[in-house]
Amino acid sequence: DNQYVIVSKPAGYDVLSNPAAGRARNSLLGLLMESAASNANATPSDDHKLLPKPAHRLDSPVSGLVCCGRNNSDVKRLSRRIELGETEKLYLARVKVPAGGLPKLPLVISERLGFDKSKSLAYVADGITGNGKEEGKEASTIVQECRGLMADDTAVVVIQILTGRKHQIRAHLQSAGIPIANDVRYGGNIEQSYTSAFGMPDPPNELKALYESNYVEGCRYCTRAKSILNGKGGKGPRIMDRIWLHCWKYSFPNLGMKFESPTPAWAA
Repeated sequence: DNQYVIVSKPAGYDVLSNPAAGRARNSLLGLLMESAASNANATPSDDHKLLPKPAHRLDSPVSGLVCCGRNNSDVKRLSRRIELGETEKLYLARVKVPAGGLPKLPLVISERLGFDKSKSLAYVADGITGNGKEEGKEASTIVQECRGLMADDTAVVVIQILTGRKHQIRAHLQSAGIPIANDVRYGGNIEQSYTSAFGMPDPPNELKALYESNYVEGCRYCTRAKSILNGKGGKGPRIMDRIWLHCWKYSFPNLGMKFESPTPAWAA
């Protein structure tokens, strides 16, 4: 509408642009910029007016709903509701089923969480800091129900989060012994196949043509790309892994709004 834009983000995209990781355009903001630029009625001066702004983040390998506002006031209105806990957020996850089966559901997981920036990993914080305070931050995750058992000893579960710590669901599921099955950073054991960003070993002709038409002599990046596309530089950079975690439903009861994203194929 004229205040909010709700987007179903593909897995593998940052919400905000991340130039440090080489992902400025390969982000939700980048997709929104391209969408705005393709608007037949838009002019360059309209770009920032047309570009919605996310009110919250969603981890890069995670798919699903991202709520955006069309201007700063709209973004703050959504962000404030999120900060006050006046939202309801449901996720779908496909988890590894332990040998003894899933634990009894619903399962409340309330371990405090810390975050190691050097490793970009969340962890269960059960210690005391130097000033005598508990380590980490409060976090609460509820595994509500199982939607179905899969043939590969995995199960699709519905998850509600009451807080929004970084990597919260991933770390809490690991601590409960039911990690996301293909999230190898947090205890998953299903390795994902290497997917080349260049489409190797058979790169599309359109990509070859694009690099040839934009090749700059002496540019080390162009030289590297040329080597890869000629089959002499390995598979090239890897497309970021996607994990089986999806932001499924998001509601703002005080604003009278609720949204649902399509169920991903891995959860069907």
